Amino acid sequence: MKPILVSLAAVAALTMTGCGGSAAPATTASSGSTATPAATTSATQTTSAAAPASAAPASAAPVGDLDGTGIASAMVMASLKAGSGSFDMKTTSTANGATVTMTGTSQYVVVNGAMDSEATMSFNGVTMDMINVGGVMYIKGMFTSKDGKPWVKIDPEGTDSLSKQLAPTLKQSADLRTQVEMYKGSTATLVDTVNGVRHYRLVGVAGAPTQPFDIYLDDQDRPVKVTTTSASMDMTVTYSGYGKPVTVKAPPASLVGPPPSM
Repeated sequence: MKPILVSLAAVAALTMTGCGGSAAPATTASSGSTATPAATTSATQTTSAAAPASAAPASAAPVGDLDGTGIASAMVMASLKAGSGSFDMKTTSTANGATVTMTGTSQYVVVNGAMDSEATMSFNGVTMDMINVGGVMYIKGMFTSKDGKPWVKIDPEGTDSLSKQLAPTLKQSADLRTQVEMYKGSTATLVDTVNGVRHYRLVGVAGAPTQPFDIYLDDQDRPVKVTTTSASMDMTVTYSGYGKPVTVKAPPASLVGPPPSM
């Protein structure tokens, strides 16, 4: 499951490199509350969710090697069932001798199985706002639109070069359930359980076969924290706010324009 944060980190990296800039490498995997099957929402429509009923507590898995796909599936279903949530992310990476820190905050709401979200990310001295409504991404702060408007619309069905470049990332992040595929073949070991929070270590995740991912799940299988470390990158994501009312609204159409020529 590639949460909202991974999708957003990937978008940030691609938009920076696509426009001749540089960005911290996006992580290959993570978990949590992020993304969405296709929903159709206009640029002025608002979506919201009230706190849903709590799910029944899940029993702790036995110690030993477990199927990583099963852990990921449990997280996905718990995140969808929660209906809404938020996270804080910090990634520190090293490339060409330089250290780059990326921070981000985000909140999401599930609408008919789809996820709308809004986030703010900061890295390389740049702050970028992102809104995802109905599978369409709106970005502000990285660059201005082709017609000079502050918000840039990235449509996975768009014919411009940036939309085409980002379409696979946006479409994958649009459905949490499809993201379980990246965990096929991985194994998970239950490290410990503290105050009802289970700590799993996953190894063999697609794209990072030797890199461990430490995932902490509460008694409803919802992610509490995800951490991972490699030779060039450290990432920590903390999750909260499950079930709280969240409203995500696309920016006014008058402030939105097409992507600039890349």
